[in-house]
Amino acid sequence: GTVGKQHWLGSDEEYRISDDLRAAVMERISKAKKGIRVPTIWTDTLKDERRPIEKVDAGKTRVFAAGPMDYTLAFRMYFLGFIANIMENRIDNEQSLGTNPYGNDWKRTAQ
Repeated sequence: GTVGKQHWLGSDEEYRISDDLRAAVMERISKAKKGIRVPTIWTDTLKDERRPIEKVDAGKTRVFAAGPMDYTLAFRMYFLGFIANIMENRIDNEQSLGTNPYGNDWKRTAQ
């Protein structure tokens, strides 16, 4: 077998999308253009990290969500440029996506 995403993206520095994954992405996009919704199941998983027992007891564990790879690639194909623009121009565009609450961004947001 292969580790992680290697089966779909290769193991070199330059990604090579597998034929199976490319077909799944194109099928998802094609169906979306026709107004057909494809079931998309996300999995929430606790982060694999050490936490102080007090935080665990208080339910302060952290979670990340993982969606299907074909969905992620299709989404990035269509929206990554838009999201990058929002993050690059945050605060000036009245958005705060990616704002660091401990840095100057937080002060600029308050102003």
